[in-house]
Amino acid sequence: MCAEKKLKNRKNFTSVIKKNNNASKLMFLKVGYSITKKNKKFIHMKKKVGSIKIINKIETIRKKNNSNWMDLLRLAYKRSPKESAKIMSKIYRDDAEISKLVKKLVKN
Repeated sequence: MCAEKKLKNRKNFTSVIKKNNNASKLMFLKVGYSITKKNKKFIHMKKKVGSIKIINKIETIRKKNNSNWMDLLRLAYKRSPKESAKIMSKIYRDDAEISKLVKKLVKN
């Protein structure tokens, strides 16, 4: 939005719109605002700027880290294939358990 570009150093933006102004509400939701409070006449909305930038930075770091993990795995298999396979089996089981727990979270 125009105001956000002019105020690019800000971390958060808030908006208060009339409750029956559906066009404004939809527009703010579309550009990343979330509803923080409602009363009889108004809807209060907030947008945290920078969250996506942080997520993108995390993604970049994780990509590098995944590459490091694969290098470590290759080295482990070269040095001790049987022991490496046992450890990878444990990791696989734990990952499966984590996946089950995440599914429970998503359903709620």
